[in-house]
Amino acid sequence: MALFHPMPDVLAASGEQVLAPTVVSQAVQAGENVVLTIRYATGNGSDARTSGLGVGVHYDANRLVFTGFSDVYQDLQTLSGNSAAALIGRDSVPRVDEEDRDRDSTTNRMVGLAWVGLDGRWPDQGVTLPMELFKVHFRVSAGAQGTTTVRLSSLGTANGYDLTATSAEVSATPSAYVVLDVDHSGRVDATDGLLIQRRLTGADLIDSDVRLPTGETNRSVVERVDELRVYLDVDRSGQVDATDGLLMVRRLNGADILDSGLLLSDPQSNATVISHIDVLK
Repeated sequence: MALFHPMPDVLAASGEQVLAPTVVSQAVQAGENVVLTIRYATGNGSDARTSGLGVGVHYDANRLVFTGFSDVYQDLQTLSGNSAAALIGRDSVPRVDEEDRDRDSTTNRMVGLAWVGLDGRWPDQGVTLPMELFKVHFRVSAGAQGTTTVRLSSLGTANGYDLTATSAEVSATPSAYVVLDVDHSGRVDATDGLLIQRRLTGADLIDSDVRLPTGETNRSVVERVDELRVYLDVDRSGQVDATDGLLMVRRLNGADILDSGLLLSDPQSNATVISHIDVLK
């Protein structure tokens, strides 16, 4: 379940091209999808035409996974058609954010879009501003925690215009559904515990003698365990290691006594470790 904080309508001053999300802050559970709808306006009235715009969308790939654009204005039009303007570029694969156009070191990836208008006629005649320009889709990484920011930058504005852009914040909350189902079998069981334990002991090959569901590979399971590391310090020792893996194996095998032969840090106890694990199931 996502919690949303909408933004008032887009306002622009003269000489500005303005981009703003319809929702400036939302809380989304780890593993869920999030959609940002971006609106556009200029400061020269509701029917102001320009020569176009290029937009960069910047994000932290450690917390968000880009899954695509949708409802992109003029996505299916070309300059050879009846339109006086068109979408001329759209990234399908994220780029490393080397130029840091958004001036935020925490955003390490970006995707871009660009439109061009003939004779300064973009968007098309009859389009009323503010308008919905595009939607960008992300999936919140399974192990994500805290708040991350999605920023918008200029990849090129119309002559005589500056870009004013509002960022959006996405807060990741712990998943309310199965977290430890690392093999995506649809259930949490001893196999998940074994795979997790092997990875936490440093193994790269963790599916030996384990039959993974169709479509899953050793690499996909390894990546999923690595994404979940932030949740896996079940003994609250301050580090995720083989001890956490052993505790999870015991619990996912149905054991009620997990700390046999182990020294848990105060104030942890067998019961609290069980609670930490069970909340992830």
